[in-house]
Amino acid sequence: MSYIEDVARGIVMLTEIDSAVGQVWFIPTGEPLTGRQFIEMAFKEAGLSPKIGVHTAAAMSMAGIFSPMVREETELFYQFEKPFLMDTSKFIREFPDFVPTPAQEAMKKSIQWLREHK
Repeated sequence: MSYIEDVARGIVMLTEIDSAVGQVWFIPTGEPLTGRQFIEMAFKEAGLSPKIGVHTAAAMSMAGIFSPMVREETELFYQFEKPFLMDTSKFIREFPDFVPTPAQEAMKKSIQWLREHK
């Protein structure tokens, strides 16, 4: 999961070096989380009890017959079958002082922002 403030900071850093143009860069994030960990963290930070359910690929495929949006979502299932990690080593080599915000802190700030702007 990418924290927007880290992404913005990383993009600004990339704009400051000419050699970044035309290359692929992955900006570092906090520690990797499963979807379940992310949901549990969000609900805990919001002071709510998580309500987590599972939709199987078969059920989503069936629902996709009737819903174009669901049909599009099934194309992303591969991202949830195995860990989906990005190699950020190139960015870290270029910007060794960049430290991503830990996931818990990013979640706290995000929930706080949402509460202030709803």
